[in-house]
Amino acid sequence: AKIEAMESLCACEKYMVAMMDVQNASAKFDCLIFQTQFDSRFQETMEQISTLSKACHDVRTSKRLRKLMATILTLVNQINTGGTGNLAAGFTIDALLKLNEAKAFDKKTSVLQYLVQLVKQNDEKLLKFREDIPLTEKAESIVSDALTTDLKQMKQDLDEVTKTAKEEADKLRGPNGKIINPHYQRKISLQELKEQKSEVREMDGIKFFNQMEHTIDYTPMEI
Repeated sequence: AKIEAMESLCACEKYMVAMMDVQNASAKFDCLIFQTQFDSRFQETMEQISTLSKACHDVRTSKRLRKLMATILTLVNQINTGGTGNLAAGFTIDALLKLNEAKAFDKKTSVLQYLVQLVKQNDEKLLKFREDIPLTEKAESIVSDALTTDLKQMKQDLDEVTKTAKEEADKLRGPNGKIINPHYQRKISLQELKEQKSEVREMDGIKFFNQMEHTIDYTPMEI
C-alpha cells in the first residue's frame, strides 16, 4: 500500500516524503549550500582583499603622493607658526578636508587654492599623483568591516560543515573505524573539507584587516 501510495505522488511530493526520513536534514542542506557556494565566495573575497592590499601598497609607495603630503605639512606649519616653534609632525586625513575652508596668507584664498598654485609653479607633476594609485577608487567601494564579517561567517559555516560531516561519518563507522557504506564516503569528504579550511586559514583575511587598520590608525605619515 505504501509503494502504491508513493507511485501516485508527483516528483516533488516523493522528494518531500523521502526527506522526512533524513536525520538532521537542515544541517545537511546547509552543508550542500556551503559546498556549492564556497568557490565563488572564496574567489570574491580573495579579489577584494587583493584589491585593498594593492591599493594600500600603492598609496604607501607613491613618491609623488608622499612629496605632496610633505608640501602640505610644510605649508600648514608655515601658516600656523611661521615655520618656527612647535611644528606639527603630521596630520590626519580629516585635516585635509579643511584645506578648502582655511584661508591662506591673504585671508581670501583658501589653503587648498594656494597649495595648487604653489605646486603648479614648483613641481606640477605632483598633481598627477593619482596615476600612482589607480586602484584606490575600486578599493573605496569595499567596506573592510563587511569583508571581515564575511570572512568570520565563512569560517563559522566551514566549522559547522566539518562538524556535521564528522558526526555523519562517526555514525557510519564500524568497530574497525572504517566506513560501513562506501557509497556514502564521496558525498562529503573530510579531507576536502580540511583542504578548504586550510585555504581559508592561509587567506588569513581577518588578520590582514587587523594589521591594515593598525597601519591606518597608528602609523605616522612617512615623509
